[in-house]
Parts: sequence; C-alpha cells; structure tokens
Amino acid sequence: MRTPVAAEDMGLYDHGGLQLVRLFVAVWAPSELRRALELLPRPKTRAVSWTLPDQWHITLCFIGEVETPQYAVEAFLDRSAACPPPQLATAGPKVVLSKKRLIVLPVSGLGQLAQVFQQAFGAQRKFFGHLTIGRLRHPHPIEDSWRAILGIPVECSWEVTTVDMIASLPDGHRRRYEVLGTIRLSA
Repeated sequence: MRTPVAAEDMGLYDHGGLQLVRLFVAVWAPSELRRALELLPRPKTRAVSWTLPDQWHITLCFIGEVETPQYAVEAFLDRSAACPPPQLATAGPKVVLSKKRLIVLPVSGLGQLAQVFQQAFGAQRKFFGHLTIGRLRHPHPIEDSWRAILGIPVECSWEVTTVDMIASLPDGHRRRYEVLGTIRLSA
C-alpha cells in the first residue's frame, strides 16, 4: 500500500490555479490477457487512438478530477472492509464497439466489487465492465481499417485479488497511470 500523494507533488493539471488529479478505481488486466490483446491487429490509423499495454485495466469506478487526492485515497482504503472476497472476472467473448465509440473487450464478474466503490464515491456512471483497446477519434471515421479488430474472439478468466486507486496523469501525447493505493481482497 502506498502513502497518499498530494496534487502539488504530482505535477498535474492546472485549472485556473487549481491543481486537479483525475482518479479512478480499477483492476489491472492479468498478463495472460495482455499477451492475447497484444496479438490483436491494431493498424496505424488516424481514426483510432489505441491504448497501450501498460494502460489496460477495467475501471470499477470513475471518480473524476479532484483537488486533494489524499482524501479520495483515504476514502478508497476505508472501503476495504466492505469489499467482497476475491472475484472471478471473465473477459470476452469478443472485441466489440461500444456506444461511446470505444473499441472494448467486455469483462463480467466485477459488478459486486464495482458497486462498493460506486456507492462510496457517488458515481454517476453505470458500471459497464470492459477493457478499452481503442477510442474512435471521430463518430463516423471515413478510414475503416480499424474494423478488422471487431469480432475477434478473446477470452480469459482470472481471480481478482487486488483493486487499485489510480491517478491518470498527462504525459506528453498520452496518459500515464500511477497507483495511489491498493486494497487486497481477502476470503
């Protein structure tokens, strides 16, 4: 478990003098799933922004941008007693395009765990278990080589034993994730 970090120590967003940190609670994709996803076709195209292996996770609860991340981390860690025992997550059966222009692999089995954090943080978004592989940059891209990935079967099941609070930080043209706290699920 890590010590909570102050926003000013992270070099983050500056919105009119306010330092904001974008936070979410997530489960990381296991190595066997990452290996399978790395084999998928991801053509170089302007139509899609592909996520990278070090970004592959399943968001349980999006918290949003906060000024003082240490309070959110403390609230996250306080939820450890409310967490269920380790959960069986199942990814698949195939890559799909979501309604929000995301290329995703659906993930089931994490609803109970997500509910713990959605209630704690008053989440406005309904939980949809998925791992984002790419984001369409335009609602109706003309170039469609990216469509080759849709429908490809990818399946993986694993036992989820940890949940992390993560800060999403700007890092050049991409985002970098930093784990601010970890809860270990116990039986």
